[in-house]
Amino acid sequence: MSSASTTALVLAVLLGGACSPGSSDAILVRDVHAYILGGEPRWEVVEQSSRAPKVTEFSPPGESGPRGRPRREVRRTLLMPPPARVRFEVRPDEDGTSLCGATALRTAGEDEGVDPASLPPWIVFEVRVDGELVDSRRASSTEPADWAAVGGSRGIPVRAGAVIELATRCEGDDGNAVVPTLSIPAGFGQLRLERQREVPRARSSPEQPNLVLLVQDTLRRDRLSTYGYERETSPTLDRLAADGVVFDEAYATSSWTWPSTTSILTGLLPERHGVTSENACYVDAKLQLLPEALQRVGFTTGAFSANALIQASKNFDQGFETFVGQSSGFAESSDLVPKALEWVRENAGRRFFLYLHLADTHGLTHTLPEARERFAADVPGSFDPNEFRRYSSALREARLRPPNDQEGLRVAQRKETRKAVNQLYDAAVYSGDLWLERLLGTLEEVGVTEKTIVAFTSDHGEELYDHGALRHGHSLYGELVRVPLVIRGPGVARGVRVTTPISNRHIAPTLARLGGVVMEGPIDALDLLAGELPERPVFFSTEHGLWKDVPGRTTIRGVRDGDWVLHFSGKADARLFRFGVDPLEAQDVAPANETRVESLRELVEERGSLSRRPDGVDGAGELTLELLEGIGYIGE
Repeated sequence: MSSASTTALVLAVLLGGACSPGSSDAILVRDVHAYILGGEPRWEVVEQSSRAPKVTEFSPPGESGPRGRPRREVRRTLLMPPPARVRFEVRPDEDGTSLCGATALRTAGEDEGVDPASLPPWIVFEVRVDGELVDSRRASSTEPADWAAVGGSRGIPVRAGAVIELATRCEGDDGNAVVPTLSIPAGFGQLRLERQREVPRARSSPEQPNLVLLVQDTLRRDRLSTYGYERETSPTLDRLAADGVVFDEAYATSSWTWPSTTSILTGLLPERHGVTSENACYVDAKLQLLPEALQRVGFTTGAFSANALIQASKNFDQGFETFVGQSSGFAESSDLVPKALEWVRENAGRRFFLYLHLADTHGLTHTLPEARERFAADVPGSFDPNEFRRYSSALREARLRPPNDQEGLRVAQRKETRKAVNQLYDAAVYSGDLWLERLLGTLEEVGVTEKTIVAFTSDHGEELYDHGALRHGHSLYGELVRVPLVIRGPGVARGVRVTTPISNRHIAPTLARLGGVVMEGPIDALDLLAGELPERPVFFSTEHGLWKDVPGRTTIRGVRDGDWVLHFSGKADARLFRFGVDPLEAQDVAPANETRVESLRELVEERGSLSRRPDGVDGAGELTLELLEGIGYIGE
């Protein structure tokens, strides 16, 4: 297709989403066995137009984002410009699964510069199993269409050895084949093989409690009054902590969202789950997420994510009946939280698992008026929180060379700017605490407080000039990897503080045990509520790191082992800190402790060698790269 034709067609992705809980007393448990579009292509092309079938990222129509790209949710699609046919065989281990997915196409809009008369009236999608037509859909080439699931809500049952054929073609109004003059983007999205079964919905009680996991994105522990901060930024969390268990030394497995959140939901280190960067950002089908484990014992599951990185298109919806995500940027809690609370009200009579991922502390723009008045009243109205990324970029660039944005660097280093950034961050922390209060109030309103366990944590922290930078992902200092963790509810000890260093990857196995099930993946999981915890090394890493004078991004790995904290990149360089006397990691003692450095480095490398990244973890496409650039994770 010419570039003019490409821009003349509006993208429309028609994909089946996770179902919402209805009135049924049974849960349709959908265990994804394989993503057909992940890894190496497994199909052969039987017929193609001028453009060969390929896997790409699509998004439904919506307002334009960066470079004119749509802002709606991105999905992986096998693009098959008609006429085209591909086929693949169901493998022995896939016997008894169901083929699920949805059709996708682009439609010509009225003001797109394409004459609808030049397009074939209809695009036809067909699925055959062993030559028999089992599913067919006819879509207008000029009118936007709703998502259309392949085989209906439960897909198409298949057996081992069956040959599945997918086809697209064009038709006229008379039903005869038409040869298109344009290469029309059409195909099949989010193709997967699922094992499906029904499980009775459970009811909650103090002995069989509901589970709520609230992840406050980008929240550093030391800016919470719960952890000794002098400003009362977290009164609601303070009360939650007084009634539960507080973990004083909880560590995230990474200093940014994708690796750390995947660890929270799988119980695995990033080196094991594989979701570590734009080159590996799809959750592998063979990994079990916490909601998948809980569904098996009857939990009704729902997720509400304000962060566009945690979205269904990257397979974070596995195990969730309801998944409300964000297509780009970050959702305001004022938009997202009411949806989550309504879901709680609708499911108060069932045993439920709620995953709520808020983003009040990601950037400085998501603050409630009362929070800004209380914590940032003297920040001048002329201060633009959206400049936060500009200041961060200038500070990072200045580490290696004079930055292009000298004015941005000068402003970023002003005392007034530093004060405003810190005050607005406190206001964002307090905003998140107010939303926690709303959540706890709703649990009380519907009468489930005494039969609900609430876990509160963060995926990572935020650097606020601590080591000369802003934001996160670029290092492994404590302000980025030390996170809050509070658990309260029936059967949980009250007023306890745990000082043993622990990893956030143990949250999922702990909550699973409270739900009455064991996670499949973690082989060395800790039950965080089992009493006195053993002292173990705690590991963390980032592939978005900035290391001394190394140009560009690099992988940084780290460990806390007892009183020692090590960060290193590559083979020749490391930082070492003595936590007990230097908790802020200001004094690098590596030169005087070479033997300790080498032993800790070997510990980290040995741990990494024992981990195996899943085969089904794939990289981002163009639209996801634009998303990452838009929120500041790449492109600086």
